[in-house]
Amino acid sequence: LSDITVIKLNKDKEPLQWIQADHGRLVSDKANLRIYMVLNDGTVQFLGQEGPDRLTTLFFKSSTVDLDMGGTLKQVQGEDRQPQEMTIREISRSLQTIPVSDHRRFHFAVEMHKKIAIPFACLSFLIIGFPLGIMVRKGGRMVSFVFAIGLIFTYYLVLSAGQTYGDDGKISPWLSMWLANLSLTGIGLPLTWAALNEKRF
Repeated sequence: LSDITVIKLNKDKEPLQWIQADHGRLVSDKANLRIYMVLNDGTVQFLGQEGPDRLTTLFFKSSTVDLDMGGTLKQVQGEDRQPQEMTIREISRSLQTIPVSDHRRFHFAVEMHKKIAIPFACLSFLIIGFPLGIMVRKGGRMVSFVFAIGLIFTYYLVLSAGQTYGDDGKISPWLSMWLANLSLTGIGLPLTWAALNEKRF
């Protein structure tokens, strides 16, 4: 590698570091499962504890920078992953380990039901869209377009509100995510009955 720039973020009371090197190489330590960089002919700059006006610069002929592969592997293995990044089975296993008193249980449960409810939304839109397409005849494409935009906006409005209340534990996690689907289906079924009896707007 050449013309290397490395920024090490604050970690464990260590200051922010700006490392530049003329050249270097990546080294893999298979025995200890480590990957690090060996840098040559460079500088390290960091702020002292006195404040931002105290910038310290160190010159080096050779230096080693350990890449945090352990933290990366934790994310890959799911130890630091958010429920949005997990599968339904992974979230279910996580819920078994989270204490009942932990407020995170609501968020994990909401995300699990969200992964199931959103795919079923297409059926809810079908139930309400089919009769609307039959009943709205005189308005043409413009009226149909307005109805479609209104339905989508209403769906995501109810979904967002449900997620907010579900994450706070104010309503049941399953209801928070299925409420939008149930609302569309509840409106669509009477409309389907009306369409089958040839009623129109």
